[in-house]
Amino acid sequence: MPICRLHNKKTNKNLRGSLTTLTLTIIDIKTEKAISATVNRSTERKMINKDSNLLPSKEELYRLANELNDFSVEYHKVGLYDKALIGYKEAVRIRLVARKAERCKYSSKMEDFANLSRATVKEWYETLKMQKEELLLKTAGQQTPILLLDLYHERGSRTTCFRRNIVIVKPICSATQIIEEENKSKSVNSAVTLYNIGLIHQEGNNLIRASQLFSMALCILPQVSYPSLTAHILYSSAQILYQAGDFKRATHDICKSIQEYSRAAMSGTSHLGDSVELNLASTIALLGRIHFEEKNCHRAVELCQEVLRIRCSVLGDYHIHTAAASYNLALVLAGTGR
Repeated sequence: MPICRLHNKKTNKNLRGSLTTLTLTIIDIKTEKAISATVNRSTERKMINKDSNLLPSKEELYRLANELNDFSVEYHKVGLYDKALIGYKEAVRIRLVARKAERCKYSSKMEDFANLSRATVKEWYETLKMQKEELLLKTAGQQTPILLLDLYHERGSRTTCFRRNIVIVKPICSATQIIEEENKSKSVNSAVTLYNIGLIHQEGNNLIRASQLFSMALCILPQVSYPSLTAHILYSSAQILYQAGDFKRATHDICKSIQEYSRAAMSGTSHLGDSVELNLASTIALLGRIHFEEKNCHRAVELCQEVLRIRCSVLGDYHIHTAAASYNLALVLAGTGR
């Protein structure tokens, strides 16, 4: 029995030693894993920080997007719509990347930022500079494009084809005075680019797509803070509806546009760089055209008189747009028998 007890003690001792060794081994494995995990996280953070140093800041991305939009406007103005469309779409993509950079701080889906290192951004600027010089050389000898006028037409000639011959507004450059980081201003230049894309589709008579893009621009635009830009987009939307023959909805958008232009004129703010009064006159002229086509000539006369008053005040009596307003008024007056 004593021998047995001694054996048991020895066995217990050996067992305790084995358990202690096993426990230490487990601790070592856990520690190694913990250290390994810590090292991996530290390495990952270093890699992210390294990549972030190579990647452009969101401010640089916003600036590049604005440059792309504004250069595409130059293509747009001279009728190179395919090239303009490529630039506009790239501007939209870069702004989306900048938004994603704000949310994830470059820490996830690094593939989203492919081809947008600081080196490639620099190359973008150099390419844009070269393309601007080439465009200037190509357009230097070209004749000034024919000025289009918003003329009404005789009753017998007012058909759908004439509705397509309205004056489509010019594309808009980025609002450079707007700080993209301000919460209410982040979407303004995105709205501008979407609006410009819509104008290209309007030029191509793709009215449905143009209308969708104008609606998207209005949705992301902080309309309360930017009444003149809101009115501008509403005016183009009304043109689309007029071209489609939907006079009721066109009138609705025109009335909203007039309200926004009036609000912008009262506050003295315009983010378009041109005259609020002249834009307002163009909008009123479109409303007068609708009333003229609906044979409501007395209301059309009042609207045409207002357009003529504004253009005389801003442009003078002998400007060609003032002459167009005089012609429209005379045509409408003839419709009343006066």
